[in-house]
Amino acid sequence: MAEPTSDATTTSAYDRAAAYLANERFHQQLTLPATTDHDALVVSYTDAGRDAGDDPKSVPTMLYIPGMFSSRLFAVFPLHAMGQKLGVRVLAIDRPGMGHSTNVPLSQRLAVWLETVPALLKHLGIDHVSLVSHSAGTLYSLNLLYHFRDILSPNKPFVALFAPFVHPTHSGLVSLKMAQWLPVRAFSAWHHIPRLVVTKAQPAFASSGAVLSKATNAILGKADITNDEGHSSSRRLAKKYGMDGGLQEELDELIPKTMFEGQTVGADSEVLQCLKKGASGTWGKCDDYPTFIRDLAELERSRGLGEGRPRIKIRVYFAETDALIGKRGQSYFEECWAGKDGEFEDCIDFAAESVDKTDHDSVPRKLRILEAIFHEAGGKKTRHSGATSAEGGTQVGSGE
Repeated sequence: MAEPTSDATTTSAYDRAAAYLANERFHQQLTLPATTDHDALVVSYTDAGRDAGDDPKSVPTMLYIPGMFSSRLFAVFPLHAMGQKLGVRVLAIDRPGMGHSTNVPLSQRLAVWLETVPALLKHLGIDHVSLVSHSAGTLYSLNLLYHFRDILSPNKPFVALFAPFVHPTHSGLVSLKMAQWLPVRAFSAWHHIPRLVVTKAQPAFASSGAVLSKATNAILGKADITNDEGHSSSRRLAKKYGMDGGLQEELDELIPKTMFEGQTVGADSEVLQCLKKGASGTWGKCDDYPTFIRDLAELERSRGLGEGRPRIKIRVYFAETDALIGKRGQSYFEECWAGKDGEFEDCIDFAAESVDKTDHDSVPRKLRILEAIFHEAGGKKTRHSGATSAEGGTQVGSGE
């Protein structure tokens, strides 16, 4: 389906946003065959960005793995327009119980995910992807990285983690510890609460598990922290990527509303998964981050080092203010990857940074960072004014 071409002066911004969102590429489905563990499962996904045409193997592709409310629609804005301009295909998959994806029990979420991704890539004729995840999507990204390492490019293996989720045991955040005290059955209607918080009581596009903290704060009467992003991102999206301000504003409102018009029951299981409530082992291979990283390093070494073989490049982007991770959780996550005396440096190229003027939900929409990630994923490099990205947890500027 072609992008809408109506003149902005004759068509309302809402109508243009609705037409934009109706693109059939954003509403694809695949059926996984029945197995001994489950019946046939429907999986809904978005195929955004660059159109692969008849040669999908040659088109650089990014698999974007959103946070707790893991809607495929979060690849629509701004990733679709950026992918088209920078030459990168962008995939996003509704995890079980989201969109049109068949819901499954909590105990099967990761197993179904690990079945879904290879099946979808095979269906689309894609050999390699870069992995980009946000918040709770970290669990799904890291399990995929370990179990299906070969889906990364052999020449440029790249993983980006936005605001990676850290269990409250390590972040120490009171709001999440309070949620842990609630009984499992209290989360059976969790997916209804953010429907109000996101679309009514809070700013639009709260796209991840940060809504858990927002909902808690709303109940406790606490103020929500907002960030002054200014207008530079909007101007850049308009000038470089062809998305005028009116279209951006309407998409910001329409995408979460469209998401909550569909199925979101899977969030009930995912909040339990994040809090490690209910069945054990729901974090899969990354149940313990230090153990996961040591095992990943050993896996990399077993593949052979040297002779020009590139290390896995892992980049982590933390928010300046994060209601789900906090500074303690950030430090813990960085220390896990640093290891002792640089013990993983021979096989893992790790760096992290804190992104100025962002919170847990806004950090994955920082254009400077996104453009760098698109480049790492094989897209066109963009010239960018403003601060140069620093490594090793250094605070960086917010110039868009």
